[in-house]
Amino acid sequence: MTESTKTPAPRTTLSPRRRFALWQGAAALSTLALVPLATGAMATVDSKTQEEISRFMDVYLEVKSN
Repeated sequence: MTESTKTPAPRTTLSPRRRFALWQGAAALSTLALVPLATGAMATVDSKTQEEISRFMDVYLEVKSN
């Protein structure tokens, strides 16, 4: 028998319960992977907010003193 006449091995299919478990695991892993990105973005926003509040307070105190 030559290579071209051999039949391929039957495909194994996952049960719906197993497929759900794989999707659930992938979703949890992707969520955990996004945590550092979100944390970094929040730190950047917090830094910019602190600068804006500082500028506002400087102007407020300047106006209040006059």
